[in-house]
Amino acid sequence: MAATVADVDSARDPVEVLVEMMATISARASRDGRYWLVYVPEIGKYTQGRNLTEARQMARDLAATVLEIPIDDVDVAQFDIDLPETVTAELRRAGELRAESRRANHEAALALRGAARGLRDLGLTVRDIGAAIGISHQRAAQLLDDPTAAEVRAAM
Repeated sequence: MAATVADVDSARDPVEVLVEMMATISARASRDGRYWLVYVPEIGKYTQGRNLTEARQMARDLAATVLEIPIDDVDVAQFDIDLPETVTAELRRAGELRAESRRANHEAALALRGAARGLRDLGLTVRDIGAAIGISHQRAAQLLDDPTAAEVRAAM
């Protein structure tokens, strides 16, 4: 793991510290009209880019220029993007909905497995189970397959 300026003795000049190691920087981008304004705190300077990909590259280029090192020796370890609060709230809500969806999908899979096992207990064939619950007979077989039974078969 590459060291950062914050990991080194604060009495030393951050620029000297960055030059001694592969420069690992952070950057913060915020929209400024048509451009992304990018601040690199390790060197205390700004740059800009037309899009986020270019903004990240410009942060690397800025650090390489100021530190007089090859751009290949500069790594952007953290690239934060300032977004409007309304957008951040929507992204947070989307994440919550995704988590809720994963939980619901898991519960639905358990219920489907229970339904398939219930039909098997009634004596239905795998093909009839699939047809009855709207899945292929192959998927019905997967739902019915007991993992411990599969391990026993594999050991034979």
